[in-house]
Amino acid sequence: MFEEIVEGFVKGEKRALSKAISFVERFPDKAHLLISEISKKTGRNLISEDIYILGITGPPGIGKSTLISQLVKRIKGGVILCDPSSVKVEGGAILGDRIRIHIESPSSEENGGKNGVFIRSIGTRGEKGGVSVNTNDIVNLYILFGFKNIIIETAGTGQTETEISKIADTVILVLSPESGDEIQFMKSGILEIADIIVLNKADRPMADRIYNEIRIAIDTAHMVLSGIGKDVKWKPPIIKTVAKDGVGIDELMLAIEQHKAFLKNSNYIIEKRKERVERDFVNGLTKKMFEVLENLQIYRKVKDEVLEGKKDPYSAIEEVYQFISEKMS
Repeated sequence: MFEEIVEGFVKGEKRALSKAISFVERFPDKAHLLISEISKKTGRNLISEDIYILGITGPPGIGKSTLISQLVKRIKGGVILCDPSSVKVEGGAILGDRIRIHIESPSSEENGGKNGVFIRSIGTRGEKGGVSVNTNDIVNLYILFGFKNIIIETAGTGQTETEISKIADTVILVLSPESGDEIQFMKSGILEIADIIVLNKADRPMADRIYNEIRIAIDTAHMVLSGIGKDVKWKPPIIKTVAKDGVGIDELMLAIEQHKAFLKNSNYIIEKRKERVERDFVNGLTKKMFEVLENLQIYRKVKDEVLEGKKDPYSAIEEVYQFISEKMS
């Protein structure tokens, strides 16, 4: 079933990677079977500290794609673009980011790009968190293919869209001089996950004022965290850029390298890798266990009683749990 894809992975064929991603998107319930087979054949380690995952998040239209088009000139590897999808049309996605990055970085082609960059757009399909439900699986495919660097762009950002911090080693939050409202909205959420903040379009009016607002927000957040006893070892730098002109990209690359070194020296990069793999394991196992649970007569019986109003869901949970515990003991 997977022979052609797996064989292509072993040979390093990017067409095989494209097919693997398409399979994962089309058959998410079978993704683990393909990834497991690839892992066995390639022998690559998903927890290696040699892998570096960079997340790019920020409001739509802020210049994330333009920024990535600059970064891929310096960081070779795999790029995942999470595009907004239509909730009404299954699998519908605009996929405009890949088009823009291809125009700005014409040698970065999905299949066989000469500069060592592989770009793939995936639809979020209405998922909250700014990333696709398949993102973790696709990251694993990139790792097993041999990419040392992986860049993930989220579909947008907001207080609930912090899933990228669970996947990426370094999270870059991109803002602009027009981001005043977003900064107020995100203070209690997204700023807490940002390792580096980029103020893009910094040549526009209001740039200095917004820069100062961001600086105050970061300082305040760190004062609060320190005040409640949290040991804050990294303070996000703010980098001014004009991505379309390549301004500030060298400074951003320096900040990325500094945070990468901080993660390695603190052993955080291995901890984050283990946490991500553990989530994959627990989530996959939970899904499988629920498939078993759904086939139990006690589950169907108690569920019907809850839906008929004969039992409250809390006592029903306890009843099913007690039944399973007794059977396992």
